[in-house]
Amino acid sequence: MKNKKKDDTYRRVCLKQQHGCDKNIVLDVEVSIGTASITGMDASEYPTIPAIDVAGSTEPFALESIVLKQAIALTAFAAADDETRPVLAGTYLEPDFTTPEHMHIVTADAFRMAYLRVQSRDLVRWAISVLETNAPNLLIPTTTLEILAKMLPETRQSVFCYHQHQKSQALFLVPSTALSIRFTSRVIEGQFPNFRQIIPQQFQVKVELPVTAMLEAYQYHADLAKDSSNITRLIVAARTAPLNEGDEELPRAITVVSASDGRGERTSTIGYSQASLITADDVEFSVIFNFSYVVEMLTALQKQKVERVWCQLNTLKPSKFTLVGNRPDITYILMPMHINR
Repeated sequence: MKNKKKDDTYRRVCLKQQHGCDKNIVLDVEVSIGTASITGMDASEYPTIPAIDVAGSTEPFALESIVLKQAIALTAFAAADDETRPVLAGTYLEPDFTTPEHMHIVTADAFRMAYLRVQSRDLVRWAISVLETNAPNLLIPTTTLEILAKMLPETRQSVFCYHQHQKSQALFLVPSTALSIRFTSRVIEGQFPNFRQIIPQQFQVKVELPVTAMLEAYQYHADLAKDSSNITRLIVAARTAPLNEGDEELPRAITVVSASDGRGERTSTIGYSQASLITADDVEFSVIFNFSYVVEMLTALQKQKVERVWCQLNTLKPSKFTLVGNRPDITYILMPMHINR
């Protein structure tokens, strides 16, 4: 009986909604504990949805819906959230002309970058079309793609993207008898930075760490890091010599340290690693990262059920983070922070 009462109330609300919108452009809602009136506007005043001439666009590229959702989730957080820098607030999509079945998806801020490489046989015609028409690569507002990701189903259904570069518009189309999505976005005009030049090739330290343990170690510093300009120090301990001749040397300890004036210092241990150091074996290595940047990266990886990450670190130059096994083929670049203490 309780469920039936809820169903009856819901039907009354729907009927009043339909009647109010059709007659007076006022939405009257009545529920068991009260009523409400919401003023609306005439539907004819709603902005016209832009129409894209598919025939006048480049050949579309197609990705599976679940692949596109994952790509957005792994890259969107690294884009700038500053509207005064529209190019860095966008997500850059570029065909890989050396292997046309691949596409680059890149986001970048002033101090970090996310670079994802996805593969699909349905990317080849798009790459050829971009070459033949000399069309610019796609640069779409990241916030727009995040909205699209919420709409896309977690299926292997194809999502087609048409780029009408004369009008700076893109159309994402999901044709289906069950769910049909037509999503239009503006395309940002501007030159995206050369992301290939940002990726470092040499490193001082390379360690393999579990994503969950690393995330927990960093989250332990949340309140203290916020009091110290988001500064956290990642330390790879010096190699520990064996106690007795013939014993194996002990693995290196990996720790995270934060400090705040007036509140003290905090240390957490990520674990132990057979770290392969390019520096001298008896030297301790440390690098300072923005706390929020590391946590956002690890959170995105954890949500995609990524278990382990390669950390290729430098003290003064960009550091590189990749996945063990390269599935998905994602690369993160973080710039180190510098302090005088």
